[in-house]
Amino acid sequence: MSVTDASFPIINWSKAMPSLRQLMYFACVAEYGSIGQAAEVLHVSQPSLSRQIQALEVHIGEALFVRGPAGVSLTEVGRVVHCRAVKIIAEAKALTRDIGDGDDRDHDAIHGSDDRRACFLGHLFDGVMHPLRNS
Repeated sequence: MSVTDASFPIINWSKAMPSLRQLMYFACVAEYGSIGQAAEVLHVSQPSLSRQIQALEVHIGEALFVRGPAGVSLTEVGRVVHCRAVKIIAEAKALTRDIGDGDDRDHDAIHGSDDRRACFLGHLFDGVMHPLRNS
């Protein structure tokens, strides 16, 4: 079956699964235990990060964090999602790295002409995953 076949199921992927960005944001909040600290590390506003976490919780249909005055902690479902999210992020980072390793590929075609070292996602993964590697 090919994606061009009429019998290939059309899936609205934006509704079928959380976005990679949401998973990265979620993993960072889980690591820091604070939406404020995670927002600072991710260079996004706290309200924007909170909205992304809430959207992920709505998508999953479960609370992922217990919110308190001292920060947030993972719920039981949150721990399961966190374990999977870290694996998904690592795989996405590996894919980004693998694409960049091809000597015979045109660097500008893969990464864009403005990028000198790594694609945006690779850089973003490094920033988010750095604290997670130490856990």
